[in-house]
Amino acid sequence: MKTSQLRNRILLSVGLGLLVVAGLFLYGDVSKVGDSLRYFHWEYLPLILALTLFNYVLRFVKWTYYLKLSEIKGVPFTDSLLIFLSGLGMSITPAKVGEWIKSYFLKVRHDVDPGKSAPIVIAERVSDGVAMLLLAGIGLLFVDQGWVLLLILAVLLLLTVAAFRNKTLANALVSFANRLPLLKRHTGFLTTFFTSSQILFSPGPVAFAAGIGLVSWFGEAVALYYVFLGLGAEPGLELLTESIFILSISTMVGAVLLLPGGLGAAETSIAGLGQELVGLAREAAATGALLIRICTLWFGVGLGFIAIAMLARRKDWWAQDPEGEEAL
Repeated sequence: MKTSQLRNRILLSVGLGLLVVAGLFLYGDVSKVGDSLRYFHWEYLPLILALTLFNYVLRFVKWTYYLKLSEIKGVPFTDSLLIFLSGLGMSITPAKVGEWIKSYFLKVRHDVDPGKSAPIVIAERVSDGVAMLLLAGIGLLFVDQGWVLLLILAVLLLLTVAAFRNKTLANALVSFANRLPLLKRHTGFLTTFFTSSQILFSPGPVAFAAGIGLVSWFGEAVALYYVFLGLGAEPGLELLTESIFILSISTMVGAVLLLPGGLGAAETSIAGLGQELVGLAREAAATGALLIRICTLWFGVGLGFIAIAMLARRKDWWAQDPEGEEAL
């Protein structure tokens, strides 16, 4: 994908994000949402952002673990951190396809075979999905709804892991690609891709990465808890459990629908469940959805764009790849 195409998709997603914000204001009544924002306990904001950063720190630990597991060596800490953060900036691309930019930067700067790094992006998403299912399962103990959706998602994740672990399927796909003129030149990439995938999707790595994800995403669930507190909800274990369930379900709904950053679906889920489970008024629920998405999704996108800008300033990176635009 050319950088111009990627840029257009990002701009389209930002535009969609603005429409979602406008929709939340209209849903909650502009003046009433304004009042909710005015009376929000803003002293919670630093803690909410700190909990989001806690999530990113642990996800970076998982990223580092995957690099080591894939035997990708020689990537300095600063480079690795910036490359990881660049993926956050691409989380608003449809189905998060822009996160492949991490493979691009690893290739350009450290000559890492994309066949080795590309499976990491998929493994990150799968391990996050497993973590979200576990969190939603915890919420399900107290919230008697959504179990059918969780069951379907669990089956889909199991099938995904099984597919990447299936050597027969991998060999068949490589053999099929080798017989097609348009794909034949990519068989080397596919062979490396599936070899690396079978390592990343082994039971041990999946369990370890999901464990990290469970703790990291719990941080964002607690962030949502403090958003609800700031809007006047009653503190306690019940609210925490509801926050865990709402955060995990809304995130998975956005992911399954392949929307850029889950835009629209996640906000709708948070606002709706905030009313139904937490008992918030419509304007407070809309405000809660707006605040948590700004403090999680858009906070991450901002950090990602800063990282990409810092990487782009290193002109030697681009000079090493005369076809850099096509690599995206």
